[in-house]
Amino acid sequence: MIVNYSCRYSPWNWIKHFVFRNNTWAMNATVAKRKIEDETETVVTKSSMLEVQQPTNDQDTIIGDQPPTKKSRIRKMDLPKESLDCSDYYIENGNRKVYPYHYTYHSYCKGRWLGKTLGDLFAEEFRALTPEITAFRIEKGFLKVNGQPAPLDYQLKYNDLITHRIHRHELPVLAAPIPIIYSDDDLLVIDKPPSLPVHACGKFRLNSIISVLEKEQKIKDLHLLHRLDRLTSGIMVMAKTKARAQKLHEQMRNRELHKEYVCRVVGHFPDGTIECDQPIETLDHRIGICIASPDGKPSTTKFTRLNYNGKSSTVLAQPMTGRMHQIRVHLQYLGYPIVNDTFYNSTVFGEKKGFNGDLGKSREQLLKDLEEAHAKSIYICNQPIDPCEQQARINDERNSYALKALEHYTSQSIWNELKSSYVFDSSKYEKDPDCNECRNEMVDPVAYEQFIYLHALRYQHKEWSFETQTPVWAKDTWTFD
Repeated sequence: MIVNYSCRYSPWNWIKHFVFRNNTWAMNATVAKRKIEDETETVVTKSSMLEVQQPTNDQDTIIGDQPPTKKSRIRKMDLPKESLDCSDYYIENGNRKVYPYHYTYHSYCKGRWLGKTLGDLFAEEFRALTPEITAFRIEKGFLKVNGQPAPLDYQLKYNDLITHRIHRHELPVLAAPIPIIYSDDDLLVIDKPPSLPVHACGKFRLNSIISVLEKEQKIKDLHLLHRLDRLTSGIMVMAKTKARAQKLHEQMRNRELHKEYVCRVVGHFPDGTIECDQPIETLDHRIGICIASPDGKPSTTKFTRLNYNGKSSTVLAQPMTGRMHQIRVHLQYLGYPIVNDTFYNSTVFGEKKGFNGDLGKSREQLLKDLEEAHAKSIYICNQPIDPCEQQARINDERNSYALKALEHYTSQSIWNELKSSYVFDSSKYEKDPDCNECRNEMVDPVAYEQFIYLHALRYQHKEWSFETQTPVWAKDTWTFD
């Protein structure tokens, strides 16, 4: 039995992405610019200064206030070889931590920033910085536009280069090695531990899969074929050469690659194959939250129940497309969210938790509520931490269950082994008098907060197949829901 959950698109949705100009239809400049989503990042260290290459006219980039004649391209700049040596790890309370370090963000003006003032940009996109703090950072010379200090009311233009020097405090991740399943001259396959993002993003940089592999395994210049959510574990296939990357991407475009995930969901999942065809829209790029929406991108996932323990079901998920949070959003829509998914299995999406697309509130209110929930999840406090409260989190019964669920990746013995390699050195923990985060305290995440029951089990092609062992939480004997 195949049940199809689908939604018909409005034929007029595409119009908002185009404008009629010079007697012809052209892509809206903002939409064209938004395609460049990845922020170009470089680092400034005491030993070297990377000169930022400004785009030139012969690159068909957007110049001044004129809209682009073609899709603009901004070339990513290679990081200096020593860039990951700006800091190091230490192990504490079962977490991999990074000593704070100085870092300079570089980003060209994105489409959604055009016309905004510098003050509005930081108020909307970086809400941890108040207007007073932003003004202070401009006065100190930490925040510049095109290499020069700019007032808060400066209006951002195409190709403006924004640089922001900060004292970077990364968030902790689970202390776990990265198992290598296969490696040859042009291919690397790993079993990604949960809690680490794949690449630098937000408050993670050295605490990312790409950086840990380079620092610990001396494997660098990897080409990503796909990504996994930070809290998701499992198979990741990466190319070591450009040629292999191109071949893998061609196989992906031709739908020759097959992915399978396992997840544990709330309730008794239906029999047979359930196909969810709901389009997925990114509600907010800053906090990375998606919803099922007719205005979203085409998305398809097939689900099959593997077992049921009386409270929850283990489900095999086969994504036919690769949207952000696709499996999690489709399970939410079907009414069977992942058991320990604190976002998509939450009443923040309304009483029905987003079942059948019912959010129970306006998008504006949902976004506001999600931002509040996101702010509570970043483990930074501006007031002293109550030791009793922190100990209660550590002693929480869910932690003992989580450690059982994570035994494939980590354990007390693994933590001890890593800790011997990364002994805390107080001399490396430098504070910056101009850094607001140095005045705050960090709340350590505990085990049950560092993963969800979603695991990439298998990745295959007709010429090869890679898979990991099935997580203990996916077996029919698992009862710790």
